[in-house]
Amino acid sequence: MSALLEIAGLSKRFGGLVALSNVALTVGEGEVRGVIGPNGSGKSTLFNLVTGVYSADPGSLVRFRGEDITNREPHEISRLGLARTFQLLRIFAEMTVIENLLVGCHRQVEYPVGAALFGSARVRAEERRLRAEMLVVEHVMKLVMASCDVVTVLDHGEKIAEGAPDAIRDDHRVIEAYLGKEMKDAEVRAFLRSA
Repeated sequence: MSALLEIAGLSKRFGGLVALSNVALTVGEGEVRGVIGPNGSGKSTLFNLVTGVYSADPGSLVRFRGEDITNREPHEISRLGLARTFQLLRIFAEMTVIENLLVGCHRQVEYPVGAALFGSARVRAEERRLRAEMLVVEHVMKLVMASCDVVTVLDHGEKIAEGAPDAIRDDHRVIEAYLGKEMKDAEVRAFLRSA
């Protein structure tokens, strides 16, 4: 599987606050990657850096389809095919999440508007291509665990875990990041499995 998105040494400081520190991850073609972490862990900063909303600190690298996009302008990054939505945004309430995302990807489709009205094979193929490449930040753990191939976990601006959803669900560092050290791992795992 070739790399769709490569991130290496990604860091961002706001004055004395380290929002993201030396984060690295690679998202393969066709992979659905989840990024999770408690509030303040660096998820939004990661997305803002990747999409050009914020400028990354020196030494950071972001590549999309092999092209260096580090510190490029958001409109330039969007034209390359890397688009984002914002938290709690649902433009069309009667549409699914995927359908809303497809609306946001209108600049990346390669068919005439009329073809979309009739749902041609070309339109369906294009939708499958767009659905296959997502990076998801979500707070609803059931959704992340059910829909992502790989999950990356951030805490205090650092990557603390990465792997398949089942491995992440049972990772001691992830449990501590979300619920603290006061609870026993067995209690936390039982709680997470019942949620």
